[in-house]
Amino acid sequence: MELESLSKSIRTRREERKMTQKELADLLSVSDKTISKWETGRGLPDVVALKRLAKIFGCTMDDMVNEP
Repeated sequence: MELESLSKSIRTRREERKMTQKELADLLSVSDKTISKWETGRGLPDVVALKRLAKIFGCTMDDMVNEP
């Protein structure tokens, strides 16, 4: 898994749904700063958060980490 690929996937999928970082953060019970860290590659979601992200975005965890 490339960190850059996951970061881009989170940002792209969030923007496609016209969600703010704050809205996504609220769904995941994390801060908007955490979402920002994930989207800029300064941090990674844990497995539980990744699973929840995939559910919110209607994809698989594999899709999240392997997006080109």
